[in-house]
Amino acid sequence: MEKQWCLKRNVIAEEVPAAMNIVESGHHLKELLKIFDTELGTVDQCHTYHLCYLLCHEIVPDRLAEHIRSNKENLSFCSKELEFFGKLISERPEVLTGYSEDVTFFQNLCAWIITKLLAITVSPECRPLCAEVIRICKCIINLLTEEYATSLAKNLALELQNLQRLNHKLEYESCTFAHTFSLATMPLVVNLAEGASEELSLESVQIELDDLEPCECVQSAICMLLLECPFPPVQRDTEFAISFWMDLLDQLELADTELKLQTLRLTVKLVESDNFSSSFAGRFLIDDCLASCSWLIDSANPEQEIAIMLSRLLDSCCAMHRSFGVIFEDAKLDWIVGALQRVGDILLQENFSKLESCLKSSILQFAVSCTYCIQLYLVHEVMAERTLGDLFQHLVDALLRQDDFDTPATALLSDIVAISYHVVSQATETCCSNFALIYYPQKVYESLNNLADMSLGVDGLKICEFLITPVFKCSFEKESQNVRCVISALREEVACRLLNENSGLTLALKNVAALPAAEQTTSIVVATNIVGILFSQGISEQSYGFELGKRQSVYFSCQQYCQKLRGPVATVSDSEVKFR
Repeated sequence: MEKQWCLKRNVIAEEVPAAMNIVESGHHLKELLKIFDTELGTVDQCHTYHLCYLLCHEIVPDRLAEHIRSNKENLSFCSKELEFFGKLISERPEVLTGYSEDVTFFQNLCAWIITKLLAITVSPECRPLCAEVIRICKCIINLLTEEYATSLAKNLALELQNLQRLNHKLEYESCTFAHTFSLATMPLVVNLAEGASEELSLESVQIELDDLEPCECVQSAICMLLLECPFPPVQRDTEFAISFWMDLLDQLELADTELKLQTLRLTVKLVESDNFSSSFAGRFLIDDCLASCSWLIDSANPEQEIAIMLSRLLDSCCAMHRSFGVIFEDAKLDWIVGALQRVGDILLQENFSKLESCLKSSILQFAVSCTYCIQLYLVHEVMAERTLGDLFQHLVDALLRQDDFDTPATALLSDIVAISYHVVSQATETCCSNFALIYYPQKVYESLNNLADMSLGVDGLKICEFLITPVFKCSFEKESQNVRCVISALREEVACRLLNENSGLTLALKNVAALPAAEQTTSIVVATNIVGILFSQGISEQSYGFELGKRQSVYFSCQQYCQKLRGPVATVSDSEVKFR
């Protein structure tokens, strides 16, 4: 099978016209192809020479880019050339390991080849070849000791930092910069054979950068390669780690779409690894992550994979995750409040609803982590945040604009309500007084009034369920007498209006019959949930201010409407209405 593949490669080399063939004299390629001939397939020093010759003179950025520009079909041919080199190194590693007795030479030879391959990606036309380049580099890294592979990863990270600094210069200066790779630390000479006069000097690899795009192409390739490398533990070199993190996050902020994706992949790998053990990058990481979320929402064609990576990154910053302490260790309350403000701004962006569901959920869960943090502060510290009440209004306004009120949204609202009433419990005139005593009750009452609005359909019921849940589910037993009275009065008013025979749920359920079948089903489920919420605090005549028998009559009236509509369109059982 191998022999057939090699013969096919020979045919390709012979049939492709000179103008298309990146290997003008097929001599060196043919010598390498002989390795796969079962009769002649021994590997010696000359094969390393042939490989390095091709890398020096034929597999070079300008040459590849020129061929691809001249004919798009040449991209496939170039890819096959690289595929062959990958096959050669993975299946006949002796082409490199033949020098392994001289450890320094072997390591530098591997580093030089990796550099030559990475240099290919400087041409935007060669970007489609990047995945094949990384596969070959990974094969080479697998030949190295773990210690040297880790050292190589650090040097690659330094190359990435240097390129990011060049990236800044290219953004503001119209000139060409030459970048010399420094992975290989010594000059190398490869001989055709032992004692032969033919020798090949492997010079340092240099690329020219005259625009942002070529620079970002190489940066993307290095990020992809670093994903395959064992990264040095942060604690081993803290100064390097701080510097690298800052440049990586700077790269994330300024990158084009492709580089942003590769940077995110690398960032996620580092955050999720055991080596991420310092807090210095935590707040910067969140800042750039939220900025990327905002950028993605405004993108014409938001990338699904970027959304997934951002979701994973935010999940690593959430409460109860092992990185939580790292991220928030030194965060001050005003910074947490600022992060919540940004979450509210993101929720209000026009295309937020079009985001991947995983990212929407992660953004809300991150906000819950922030409200969780707020509750860890002393109440007098929280009271000192004068803008907290306005922030809570901002967040609730943003939440009410969403299409769905899932678990993180409900948890966020519950935290907001609990915090605001706890603050008001300490003093009537505080940063949260307006929110707790005026804004939030008004929103609850508005949702009750809107139940009669048929144009809202099932959304009216959903909003009502969302807003009243904290009133009945949150625990207020430890709050002041005044706050407990306010909550009790609010519960009574909500229950009375929802269970009134001429309004509330009864009227809403009468309107359900006019809705489409799917909405009828959802409406019944939500109405059933609301009834369960109302009775979750237990049934007593004092609770809601009207006679128990009358209240039960209203409940059974609601139940009858549910039963009439349930038949063909719903599967809600009576057991779903739960009472404590």
